[in-house]
Amino acid sequence: MARICKNLLSGIGWLAITINLVTCSTSPLVDQSRLIGDLEIASQKLHSNAPADAIHQALLNDTMNWLLEDSRSPDFVLREKSSSTISYAATIARSLTNGQDFIDASKNCTLPMRHNFSATEGIDYQIRMPATLDSQKAYPLVIDLPGLGWTQRPLGFHRGARQNPFSQIFVVMPINDLPWSWDIRKLEGLLTHLQESLPIDKDRVFLMGHSLGGNGVWEWAKRHPDHFAGISPWSAWTENKGLEKLVAIPTLVIHGANDPIINPDWNLLPAKRLSKIGGRVTYDILNKEGHYLPQPYTYHRTILWFLEIVAPENRIQISHAPNESTFPSPPKRS
Repeated sequence: MARICKNLLSGIGWLAITINLVTCSTSPLVDQSRLIGDLEIASQKLHSNAPADAIHQALLNDTMNWLLEDSRSPDFVLREKSSSTISYAATIARSLTNGQDFIDASKNCTLPMRHNFSATEGIDYQIRMPATLDSQKAYPLVIDLPGLGWTQRPLGFHRGARQNPFSQIFVVMPINDLPWSWDIRKLEGLLTHLQESLPIDKDRVFLMGHSLGGNGVWEWAKRHPDHFAGISPWSAWTENKGLEKLVAIPTLVIHGANDPIINPDWNLLPAKRLSKIGGRVTYDILNKEGHYLPQPYTYHRTILWFLEIVAPENRIQISHAPNESTFPSPPKRS
């Protein structure tokens, strides 16, 4: 491993400037063509010498996919973006050099990744890991579909990002590349990849999303209802068509009563229809809220609800997560 790390570092000589790039706003711009070449060398070394552990292999592979794709982006010359990429690459190199576990060294970070379906097609996503990772255990997976503001948004490595408060789950946020809908085929491909690469409990896969992401929740679950143990569309919309497929899936609908962007009825009326035909529906109508819902209230509320709806024998001990009684109340507006 030490030899591997030395080779990796020798192929990425530019990493020595990382401290300046991370700490100084006046950092020099990066030579994009050189960075791409260095990353390709590093990628080849990781493919041939990565740890034998299948989980680490998959995560390192998706990490390098993202770094290579990100460095080829036309807007890479922007200082903020290039600094983020180099910082992330440096973290990988340092952890390997010091003989550290790559995942363990990335705690309390949001990790950008990319899964490639082919040489020309893939999907970006970011992941927060469980606090401890045991390949002999199976962990719940929460997929968080973001709204329109995240469409084609470039990801970045965020050191010290908000820690996953639910310490025994994976949280994955895919990035959409379509303007007004989600590519369900790509989402299915990503889910299959995650389930094949990570110790995920297939009976505890949950889906939540806001606005356009909430619409993606409804539509993905209608297409593949057998894939999810629970869903939660926030500030979303859908049609009545296909609701009968969701009868067996516990559904938590959250919407602000004063939403000026998406009429609450577009989310609540289908949910009520689902309830009438036998669906297991819970409503959270936030009377003082609009389209953008209070955080971390909504996020924590949803994940805790997910973990409590599974069969008692499958429940996990929730640590570092707020009890529902400790949730902050949605802020009041005058």
